[in-house]
Amino acid sequence: MRKLTTLLVLLFLTGLQAVFAQRNVTGVVTDASDNTPLPGVSVVITGTTSGMTTDVDGKYSITVPNDQAVLRFSFIGYAPQEITVGSQSTINIKMELSAEMMDEVVVTALGISREAKSVGYSVSNIDNTVLEESKALSAAQSLEGRVAGLNINVPTSGAGGSVAIELRQAGNPLLVVNGLPMGTAGGGNTGIGRDRGNDFNRINPDDIETMTVLKGATAAALYGSRASNGAILITTKSGAGQGIGLEYTSNFQAQEILDYFEFQDLFGQGSGGRKPTTVRTSTGNAQFMWGAPYDGQPYPIFDGTEIPYSYVGPRITDYYRLGQTFTNTVAFSGSTGGSASSNRFRVSYSNAKDKGLEPDNEYQRHIVNLNFNHEILPKLVFSLSTNYAKENRINPPETGGQGRNSMNFLTRMSLSIPLEKFQSKENAFDPVTGTERVTSGFQGTLLNPYYAKLAGYSDIRDSENLMATGTLRYDFTDWLYIQGRYNYASSSDASETKDPGGIGTSNPLTSDGYYKGSYNRGSTWSKNINSEFLLGLDKKF
Repeated sequence: MRKLTTLLVLLFLTGLQAVFAQRNVTGVVTDASDNTPLPGVSVVITGTTSGMTTDVDGKYSITVPNDQAVLRFSFIGYAPQEITVGSQSTINIKMELSAEMMDEVVVTALGISREAKSVGYSVSNIDNTVLEESKALSAAQSLEGRVAGLNINVPTSGAGGSVAIELRQAGNPLLVVNGLPMGTAGGGNTGIGRDRGNDFNRINPDDIETMTVLKGATAAALYGSRASNGAILITTKSGAGQGIGLEYTSNFQAQEILDYFEFQDLFGQGSGGRKPTTVRTSTGNAQFMWGAPYDGQPYPIFDGTEIPYSYVGPRITDYYRLGQTFTNTVAFSGSTGGSASSNRFRVSYSNAKDKGLEPDNEYQRHIVNLNFNHEILPKLVFSLSTNYAKENRINPPETGGQGRNSMNFLTRMSLSIPLEKFQSKENAFDPVTGTERVTSGFQGTLLNPYYAKLAGYSDIRDSENLMATGTLRYDFTDWLYIQGRYNYASSSDASETKDPGGIGTSNPLTSDGYYKGSYNRGSTWSKNINSEFLLGLDKKF
């Protein structure tokens, strides 16, 4: 018995010692080249499964079991590091690009190719096999998780929506296509409104030869203040190899909305623990779900009918449809050789049709891309790259805020009322005013999404965009050349909006200030011209 007691005491003391040996280690992980914080770095205690990742500021905090613990820091594109904790309570790490990354040849500003280790800033090359595997509608989506410090937010704003891009938390980088500065790579809808895409949507991922991310203002100094947040350089395919080639790719993707909402299912429509007893009170508090406990007994709703006072369940998946994206590309190419000065060409056509999750939201796109190189003289080469894109956006959903935001209606309208009660024309339209039947007493902000559709609402935008880059280069020797480049871009947008009157009010005279609704047509156009001259010297002394 005495031996057993002694053993238990020893075990207790050992466990107590282990508890006291544990302590917290904190620190910051940064890029060794420019000291910017690195979010998402994996910090793991070797030999265990305990670990975490750095936050947006590159900070971490981890509990280690003892002084002998070894922390392993790893991140895509960077050389991993292992540090023995010892008596340290703060361990700051500067991560270097991996040796494999340093040996890469990258494209920098003005299309100049250099070794990654020879430039004074961070550069990341995107393998075009990544684009071929992901087959996303926008090439920007393929960058997710591929570049350190590049945050990608996939669009939730409807078919053909813009992808939000942030480089090292500094903001949107500049998008440069075949040497032509286009505009910010991210952007589009950033708040309340309708997302109508951005320049990344006008590039077919199947046409991309190389994609390079230049990080920081220094990396893109030649592009001026537009590239203060870095730049994403895209070069399109121009034909390779020797002979004639024909390519065809087809892709299909499906999207289904995920419903993670959790609603209480004990109390029904009403407020203050009271169930509505008249049509008027039911109409006035349709957005409240803190009435009496469900009892299954009939009660009046906004359309004058009676339904059981029961929980009907969430309706998110009942309202939204299955999203579908079809993309097809056909390309014809030819070449007389594999060198940069050879005669080669590539022409491609692609079309895409994206049916959004919102029932009446669609996006259609047609892109024609033409690239060719021609050796005019043995040392004089002319190249031309053109890209024409035509887009059609139909009824992009309203995001953010209230108003005709369908998610606002679906998540706030009482879950005592079945969704089908709002779908019919009889229930969507007020029989007296002929406008929307008001189903909420909260300032008319819970708007029936079916009313606008039934009343003829439409928001259509057609856009055309042409990009062209012509380059003339003469090589005096194998180390000295002169080059001139001319970039031209033009875009035009035509929009048409039909907005029915009587939305959110029982008085058609005060419905958004219009009696019968509104009709708007508009058009915009722009041109962007860049030209440059370059004398290049590449010789080792």
